[in-house]
Amino acid sequence: MTGPAYGELLRRYERAVDDVESGYELGLDDYLNDLDARQLLEERRGEASAEEAARIEAADRRLRATTQLRRRCLWGTASARRNGWTQEASWWYWSVPLDPGEDLAAELEA
Repeated sequence: MTGPAYGELLRRYERAVDDVESGYELGLDDYLNDLDARQLLEERRGEASAEEAARIEAADRRLRATTQLRRRCLWGTASARRNGWTQEASWWYWSVPLDPGEDLAAELEA
């Protein structure tokens, strides 16, 4: 499979969770890119070692603790439908930081 190595995707996702925990200072495009790393991890889950799977679960717990679910997918309803994402299975695309920072907060309001 082409694209970033699985371990690099995992490190990217863990850094994004760190950013959310400390107050997300970037905008919506960056946040969606960070969430895309989590989606790619899910799509390539078969590549994960037991250690990597445990790290994903730990990062997921941390992200869930510092976000709240929205009613709509952050990529939009049409994208969710087209890609087969649901709030239950791809919950990260419905999750917004409890402390979004100015840029992300403004973009989420718009």
